[in-house]
Amino acid sequence: MAANAITPGWVNIKYQSNAHEHHMVFQVQPIDPEDHVNPTVATKSGDNANVGDWLNDEFGPAWAAFYHSEDSLIEWELWSKPTLEDDPVNLYTGSFDQEGTGVGGTRLVSGQAVFSFRSLNGGIFKSYLMEPFGTVNQRVARSSFSGILTAYKNVFLTGTCPVQARDNGFLQQVNYYTTKTNDALRKKYLLSA
Repeated sequence: MAANAITPGWVNIKYQSNAHEHHMVFQVQPIDPEDHVNPTVATKSGDNANVGDWLNDEFGPAWAAFYHSEDSLIEWELWSKPTLEDDPVNLYTGSFDQEGTGVGGTRLVSGQAVFSFRSLNGGIFKSYLMEPFGTVNQRVARSSFSGILTAYKNVFLTGTCPVQARDNGFLQQVNYYTTKTNDALRKKYLLSA
């Protein structure tokens, strides 16, 4: 398999923040690429799990702490692409019932927060949160994590997590958390204003 290939599958998460739609992609390993009824994926512990249950029960609440109550997770799609030559196939589309639960703070307008992880195979995975709460140009080493940073990273490091880095390794440790202005978002929303 080629380095940085998004195979054998992924989850596309749609969410709204600051009245803008954003997307987040997590690589996963669908168990049965022909099953359009039960969206089952492999997890770090070696078990199989329903990806919708993990997204709603574990990921959703950790995500919500970074967002205002008017922000929400919209839906998720499970895609399969067993090899680089295969066409992507949508296996399942599911919904969320999750609004932001953050109680205050300044929004990173046209900004992003990034959690960087290292996989068991040595690869890198990054989880991008667009326009969450935060302070611009913040960098936090893993040794200084607390509160919602710890809760979010723990979701990706537990045995129930199905997320893999592009090297097909499950996540082993968090490297850092950082924030910045996202120039592409800034230009997009300035031009459309």
